[in-house]
Amino acid sequence: MRSGRIERFIASAGTATHETNGITWTEESRRVHISLVNSPLRALIDLASFDREIVQTVAHALARAGDERNAPKRIRLAPNVSAAILPPLIGELAMEQTGGGFDGRGQAIETRVVTHDAPPNWYRPGYAVRPVRAWLNIRALPFGRIDPDAPLGIALLEPVHGTMLRVLCVDGADVFPTTVDASHIAAVSRAAPVWYPYAAGSFGAEMML
Repeated sequence: MRSGRIERFIASAGTATHETNGITWTEESRRVHISLVNSPLRALIDLASFDREIVQTVAHALARAGDERNAPKRIRLAPNVSAAILPPLIGELAMEQTGGGFDGRGQAIETRVVTHDAPPNWYRPGYAVRPVRAWLNIRALPFGRIDPDAPLGIALLEPVHGTMLRVLCVDGADVFPTTVDASHIAAVSRAAPVWYPYAAGSFGAEMML
């Protein structure tokens, strides 16, 4: 397989009408999963719509990737990467649940502060799975200052393991894989976040570790 080529592409879109507890509502969903390969590296991209710019950026960088390096002292995470780390950081990083729509039991989703306490809403991953309590559509609250010159992690190279991320990092003209610990977030951008299909929904914004 040639550098930066698509190994796997899965796209889905649909409209569903739900009725539960006397409430009826309609949801539209779109999901895109792409796996790009430049052996032995594999970049994973999960989106709510097909974003050609993200895919091209990752593919071009992956084709130029060098050897593994130690994590930079400071590193930024692109929104499509930072969204994946939010679920493991619930209760550790200031977040809120974004209100709007209904949950897996037909209850309204309200804007709330995310805590270690039991979530007020329910998430149904699929019709064959019973709903479970979960924080929905979470986003990190902005704080601190992002260093625009810090290296940037642009894609996951593996699924998230706790707070550990293996990412494809761009530092000027250099591109390399590295593993970072995202347990301490130094800053969250104030730019408008973008929704990504991680866990029960995560809004990604640029972050700095």
